[in-house]
Amino acid sequence: MSSLPVAAQRRLSPRLPLGLVALVVVLAIGAGAFVGALAIANRAAPAPSVATSTIKHHSAVPPAAAAATRRMASYKQLVANLAAARMAHDFKSIYRIDRALDAALTPAVIGMVYQEHARLAANLEAAYQRHDLRAQALISRQVQAICGQPDVQSRLKFCN
Repeated sequence: MSSLPVAAQRRLSPRLPLGLVALVVVLAIGAGAFVGALAIANRAAPAPSVATSTIKHHSAVPPAAAAATRRMASYKQLVANLAAARMAHDFKSIYRIDRALDAALTPAVIGMVYQEHARLAANLEAAYQRHDLRAQALISRQVQAICGQPDVQSRLKFCN
């Protein structure tokens, strides 16, 4: 045995700095995550079953109703765009939107606009009877969005 006291004896393995140990641990975790991700990505896809069937999803809205909603939304957007073009005095856009509005006003669309206008008129009458000023203002805005500018109102006689 050595004659040196225990405190003065030299260690057999050198002490490693804490930063180096932390770096090695982080690299080991990163390498493990990388290898694990590769193993998951390269896993073979399960074989498709022999008896497959197609699933037919039924929409909540019938296709005809969805098409009618799109046509009505397109009409409202054209009326709003025409109003914006008039406010900006953009005559080129006014002409283009006016032609698109002429094309969009088919008898089916006019019928939908008429039904919507009749529904809003009934709601507006009920709001007047209840003296509900907020509802009157909201419904009047909706009627204005449907009927739009005077040139649109001239095409739809019921909007006057």
